[in-house]
Amino acid sequence: MDALRTLLALCLFLLGCACLFYFFRGDAGWSAVALALAFFVVAHWVIPKDRRRREEGWDWLEVACEISDLPFRVLWWFFRSLGRLLSNKVDLDIDV
Repeated sequence: MDALRTLLALCLFLLGCACLFYFFRGDAGWSAVALALAFFVVAHWVIPKDRRRREEGWDWLEVACEISDLPFRVLWWFFRSLGRLLSNKVDLDIDV
């Protein structure tokens, strides 16, 4: 079942990449970016989280999970950093 969920997550990741490709190529509008973000979030949601339970020899499965989860982690990091920057948790003391 983990292999099937990982394959589904990898397919969703590839669909998200295809949407971004069409956006940067100029064939699609901002809806393609929104769709790509949705694909990346759903791919993160589908990935099996019980990594400790896996058998030995499933290294390709772990690599596929990490690759398909990378865009979600980057987006998560970006929005968390933006939230900290806009809140008062990070003090930017710039003297001009």
